[in-house]
Amino acid sequence: ERDSLAQEARNLQERLIANASRVQELEAASESTAGELERLNGTMRTLEGDLLRDRDRVAHLLAVLQRLQSDEPPALALRPEDSLAAVRGTMQMGAMLPPVYQEAADLSKQLKTLEETRIAVAKKGAEATFEAASLKAARASLDQLLQEKSTQQADADAKLSEIHAIAEEIGREASDLKALIDRVAS
Repeated sequence: ERDSLAQEARNLQERLIANASRVQELEAASESTAGELERLNGTMRTLEGDLLRDRDRVAHLLAVLQRLQSDEPPALALRPEDSLAAVRGTMQMGAMLPPVYQEAADLSKQLKTLEETRIAVAKKGAEATFEAASLKAARASLDQLLQEKSTQQADADAKLSEIHAIAEEIGREASDLKALIDRVAS
């Protein structure tokens, strides 16, 4: 029975070590995820702040782009009597377009980055929730194993006390028996 108890104690100890290691891994992963989530939230706040700060510029850019998208007649059709002025106006408009398109491309990149960051925040949030649930389950399992170890220790202590009591009783009986044998012999 002693070997069986020793084997149970070793198995429990191994499970405790494995579970404690798992809890440590989950805690490290949870801290890492929380740090990454904080970094992503900071990035998102920065991007949103940049867009809010440049709100007037963005509104102006969108207005220009809307005007460019409208189907206005060519400059020559507007001023057929002054073709030179129409050509100059078209050239000036052509010179203005590359910076407008560049600003539009930059705005598009900002919006795409913001959207990607929001998606990453959502994924990390889900990951953090899953890790928190896993950590809670691992801690509960560890607590259960510690309780089981405590119970086994209490049971072993009770058995040991019982064995000591029986040994003392046998010792007293053996002492009394020896005295009885000595009396009968004399």
